[in-house]
Amino acid sequence: MTVNASLFWVNATKVQEAILQAAAAVPDTTALILNLESTDQLDATSADMLSELREQLAERNVDLYLVRVRWPVRTVLAHSGLRARLGEDHLWHNVAQGIREAGRQHGIERPGQPEPEPVVEEAEEEIIATPTFDDEPWSESPRRLP
Repeated sequence: MTVNASLFWVNATKVQEAILQAAAAVPDTTALILNLESTDQLDATSADMLSELREQLAERNVDLYLVRVRWPVRTVLAHSGLRARLGEDHLWHNVAQGIREAGRQHGIERPGQPEPEPVVEEAEEEIIATPTFDDEPWSESPRRLP
């Protein structure tokens, strides 16, 4: 889900309500990926809203991931404590990484894609099977935000 305007105190409540409505519209939602690329700065009201949103989603067993989070926003998230509560595995450079990590953490398969076949390597005494993934976004190495 993308916030198409800069998130700040004037629209924070409206954005929160829209996100909660969208999550409620799909009852089996287990992860919500929020793209914050339009937000260059974050005020205290918006940081509080994101914290409250995380709690509200958690009550519904929905995990919140933030992607495309700019440095000034990350700084505010750190000062507010939300960054620590979310965890570094819920903050990603790009949308594809957030989707891949949410899928991995929640056991969600890629839509329309079969589960990858394991590559089997024979050793003298044991067989080692390692799943492989094809093209992006699933195959690129995760790069966490600093």
